[in-house]
Amino acid sequence: MNDAVIALRGSLVASGRRLETVASDLANSTRTGHKATRTAFRLEGLEPKYESRLDLGQGPTHYTGQPLDLAIEGPGLIVIDTPGGQRAVRQGHLDVDIQGRLSLAGYPVRGEGGPILRGQGKLEFGLDGTVTADGARLGRLRLVDLPHDTPRDLDGHFIVPPEPAPADGVVRQGFLENTNLPAEEAAIELDWTQHHYRAAARAFELVADDVLGQAIERLGRRS
Repeated sequence: MNDAVIALRGSLVASGRRLETVASDLANSTRTGHKATRTAFRLEGLEPKYESRLDLGQGPTHYTGQPLDLAIEGPGLIVIDTPGGQRAVRQGHLDVDIQGRLSLAGYPVRGEGGPILRGQGKLEFGLDGTVTADGARLGRLRLVDLPHDTPRDLDGHFIVPPEPAPADGVVRQGFLENTNLPAEEAAIELDWTQHHYRAAARAFELVADDVLGQAIERLGRRS
């Protein structure tokens, strides 16, 4: 295959994958605790290759005053139990399910010893994730630290590996964390990526047509 075609094909594929990633980040830019995916290209021979890396960096927090709103400062994600297994999330808008358990994203929150029951009285979360109601200890949030290549499920939740590392993030009650990729930045990146993809597609089309034309011309000379 022509070297130019190989290089442009790789550029087109890599740009397409980057476009999908950036569009997803923009769609989730208002989602509490969303973590952006940072992208890059590297050359492998003649072809540009797409690389992505999860950015678990801190997003800005804002005060809500709601007792079931939590933000984590520093490393750590909250573990939840789902039918597909344990998942980890950064969003911290908790609720209480019909069984009286603390829940998040529709699933029970995982404490260090299992689900955490709401109990009676004023609910408080300590900086280390300890949960109390009128001073009575109910449990402690299980916070985990995940690697940057952790995959997500179809709901966007991180899949918890068998033995995740514990995290020492600080739990802030009455706060929520915003995404670490502002919508304005995501929109600019999406616009740039779209221009790059269109340019790569046009260049690939022109070179492919030229290569095809040369091949047809050579066949004509042989006949």
